[in-house]
Amino acid sequence: MDPPISSWRRLTFIEPVTFFIMFSFSISDSVITDMIVFKTCRKIMQGDERNNCTILYENSSSDAAKALQEIVQPHTATLLVLKSSIETLFPTIIILFLGPWSDTNGRKPLVTFPFIGSIIYYSLFAIQSSFEIDTYWFLIPCLISSLMGGFPTILLTCFCYITDVTDSQNRSWRLGFLDFVLFGGQLVGYLVSPVLFKEFGYCVVFAVSAVSCAIGFAYSYFFLRETIYTGLGRSVKSIFKLTLIKDLFVTATKKRSGFDRGIFLCCLLMIAFHDDMMQGTATIVYLFTKRFGWSIMDFSTYSVVQLSVNMIGMMLLIKIIAPYLKLPETVSIIIASLSNNGNALAKAFARQSWHMYLATGIGIFSLAPASLVRSIISKTIAKHDVGKAFAITTTMEKIGPFITTPLFVLLHTNFIKTYPCPVWFLPAVLTWVNIILAIIVHYRWRRLRIKRSTRETG
Repeated sequence: MDPPISSWRRLTFIEPVTFFIMFSFSISDSVITDMIVFKTCRKIMQGDERNNCTILYENSSSDAAKALQEIVQPHTATLLVLKSSIETLFPTIIILFLGPWSDTNGRKPLVTFPFIGSIIYYSLFAIQSSFEIDTYWFLIPCLISSLMGGFPTILLTCFCYITDVTDSQNRSWRLGFLDFVLFGGQLVGYLVSPVLFKEFGYCVVFAVSAVSCAIGFAYSYFFLRETIYTGLGRSVKSIFKLTLIKDLFVTATKKRSGFDRGIFLCCLLMIAFHDDMMQGTATIVYLFTKRFGWSIMDFSTYSVVQLSVNMIGMMLLIKIIAPYLKLPETVSIIIASLSNNGNALAKAFARQSWHMYLATGIGIFSLAPASLVRSIISKTIAKHDVGKAFAITTTMEKIGPFITTPLFVLLHTNFIKTYPCPVWFLPAVLTWVNIILAIIVHYRWRRLRIKRSTRETG
């Protein structure tokens, strides 16, 4: 049984932080990809042929634009893989230290500092977009932001913070609501992005993202309350102590009463595979829709519809369907994974634009697994180990895509003309792996609860 949570903590909200960071990301994500494609085109074309690159966004549905895409995309694939690797590798290493550190030194620094990196990230992109430079210079802002923690560190802190201010009765709902606000920021970004890009171009889009991060920084610095107090003050020098890594893995592997290592391991794998699917498909879906001749406006419209449907589906499953039918988290994960499987297969066999919207309807519950798995993890770990547990979880979320995202890009690049599109069979397989893991967790979790109940009554 969790200890009671004080009233001020129940009224502490970290959700606005996720809104601002996700808004800044979604408003510029596809624009960054588009800029890389456009400037790569101008780089590889010679003489007057460079002027043909404008057709990529002026008349993207034309045969000439599609032919040009087939020439340019293999060149952009390398840069996109490097960008993804940088934005994954460095934050993954850093959070291994920051998670355990935050358990004794506080959560707030892990929010404010990465926001500074994000402000620099988008400001540099705004400057670079105004000049004809080699596309590999775009990796510099990625490196700076990643070394300052990046989005993964903010996400890690949000999970820890929610666990600090909730008990087991309302934690699933708050984690689900956190994701709802997160994707709400993404949705608003998708709505605003095409309008800003069409009217003002690359520079203004990146400037708006930088301003959004500045607002997020101000909110976290001035309004967000700290939840960890030790009375010892913060020790910045202790951030990179190797003993933190030791404590991290002791938390995950040490056998102790009330902790099932099998459940924790299965949850780590589930959330890693889920993130593999989400990030891998997010990397290639914009390029995939080019086979339908979609522009940024078309893609943004689709993204808004998809995200709206998925957000509604996630809240329906977590807040209405599961409580009404008294479904445990594991059964809800299985339902969501089946929905995700249907979504991937529908996209693999898509021939027309409306097929993408059909896939969205089938995948209505696709966003739900992550919140449900985190809820299970938070209930199997001691309060003082929350930062360590979510550091491992977030690391697994990022290590997986570091390996699989290049695979998604390579599959798409090498099979651009193939039907059905092979790249979508990869997430279809991963959903079945998650279903098997959820079944294992279901039976082990039930056994663990029986043991706890017997111990309390005995």
